[in-house]
Amino acid sequence: EDLEPYMSMLENALKVAIKDNLEKIRGLAASSYGVLCQKLGLERAAPLIVSVQEMLESKDSTSVDRAGAAEAMSEITNAMGKEYAQKVIPVFLANTKSNNNYIR
Repeated sequence: EDLEPYMSMLENALKVAIKDNLEKIRGLAASSYGVLCQKLGLERAAPLIVSVQEMLESKDSTSVDRAGAAEAMSEITNAMGKEYAQKVIPVFLANTKSNNNYIR
């Protein structure tokens, strides 16, 4: 609840940082996504998770964007726990067979 007034600002800052050319910055942003999602819980973190998923699946994302988003999704999956991981890993595996090479 304390973060609610700042969520828009945090989300925008993380979206920029996760696409940074410096791997260290992307890594810190990815870790921040994980911690933030864990603190917020699945329901309130859903918009953050969706934004990362969109980066992963967007035709317009660069390889740097996807690398940052993949790391963020890894951190989110780990932070949200085993039950969440069991739900999303089949989706990740299905994406490896996508007809769209930018999703694979």
